[in-house]
Amino acid sequence: MRIVLVSLMALGLFGAGQAGSTVSAAQAAPFLGEWTVTAASAAFGAQTFRLVVARSGDAVHATIRPANQPEIAITDVRASGGSLVLSYAASYPGMSIPTVLILTPETAGGATGTLRADMSIMDGQLEMTGSATRGSAAASPPRPAGGAQAGGGRGGPPPQPQVARVTDLMQMMAALPDAAPAKPKQPRRVLVLARAAGFVHSSIPLAARTVEALGQKTGAWTTVISYSAADITADNLKQYDAVFLSNTTGLFLDDPSDAAATKARRDALLEFVRGGKGLAAVHAATDSYHGAAGPPAPPQANGPVDGGSPLWPDFNRLIGGFFKWHWLYPTQIAVKIDDPESPINMPFTYVNQGSGVRLPRPFTIADEVYTFNETSWSRANAHVLTSIDYTKMPAEVRALEPAPRRSDADYALSYIRREGSGRVFVEVLGHDESIYKQPPMLAHILAGLQYALGDLAANDAPSRQP
Repeated sequence: MRIVLVSLMALGLFGAGQAGSTVSAAQAAPFLGEWTVTAASAAFGAQTFRLVVARSGDAVHATIRPANQPEIAITDVRASGGSLVLSYAASYPGMSIPTVLILTPETAGGATGTLRADMSIMDGQLEMTGSATRGSAAASPPRPAGGAQAGGGRGGPPPQPQVARVTDLMQMMAALPDAAPAKPKQPRRVLVLARAAGFVHSSIPLAARTVEALGQKTGAWTTVISYSAADITADNLKQYDAVFLSNTTGLFLDDPSDAAATKARRDALLEFVRGGKGLAAVHAATDSYHGAAGPPAPPQANGPVDGGSPLWPDFNRLIGGFFKWHWLYPTQIAVKIDDPESPINMPFTYVNQGSGVRLPRPFTIADEVYTFNETSWSRANAHVLTSIDYTKMPAEVRALEPAPRRSDADYALSYIRREGSGRVFVEVLGHDESIYKQPPMLAHILAGLQYALGDLAANDAPSRQP
């Protein structure tokens, strides 16, 4: 809920409130004019607004405009002691979030160019504080859609965004499950690593915040989000029960200038999982540590598209395989529920009322859909939870996949596996932000991460014996 609340502030979806009490000319005087309001909290940083306060007859009214948002009128304005109180509702479909902005002169008598600014949201559930200074802040340029930065492409990382769009956060929060499927055996901590060293997905910060929100809402774990590979050390990992890879790509743990640090990070992650902890990963974490060693070769017309060679075989096995090619977003696919008995798949099943038997509930979904190198991924190395129902894929869509195609037509979408004494959960979907707004998908990720933490028991025997 806290994420939703601050997101609504940033959006500036403020509706007009009810008329407030009369404010005298003397009471209004310190606040009249144009102000730049900056309010912040430790958890969510600063938000900046343009505020104009004016008096007309016996009434004081105001307008507020967050950065890159339309100007909205506020009509519920009253005086309280030496402060001016502006009340309004932040509106979002199905939600109305009461918000109060309180302005207080910094000096007695009010003759100052600076005001203290306090914001109380949802009856005090979230509070922010800051200041208001006279004048208008310079308008900041709009961010590209999706949080993307200029430039980039597979193999060439742009500057990596670390802030999810507020609309995406709100929609994700509205889709969160109410409870976890298992009670934690002990307080759990999850480290989300969100560093991409190859292609940078715009959904990376949303995926990271989704893991955080799932833990907060259900009490299943607490979360630390990092964009630095330097946090993957043996000492630092001692405080965590699982690592979640949020669309990591490329050689995401490596430091090209420090071979010793690279080796230490790689060893720390492997030993962390093999020693009994958990690893969970989404989408492009499987697009890591594969390709060609050294400079990439020039593309060849009609050349094979096989994902290259494993560049860190231990990780490639740990994660279950590596990326070969993908159908472009949005490709609509039919999802097959391979193990309807798994508690991780419960969101994709239903119980037949007559027999009490749990049955699969297949569905369709649109995303950028990965295929794996056939020599790197096999059911002999994973317990498959969901996969593409290839028989339902139109022939013209199948034909888009370049050679070499998988000879077994087996395209996993989620799976679990054991690694030493540890547990691994992989969700191959997750390219687009829409994946993190679907209740069954969020419940599936929640259960999968609880399996990785060791709190949810599930059959993780390979789906096919070697």
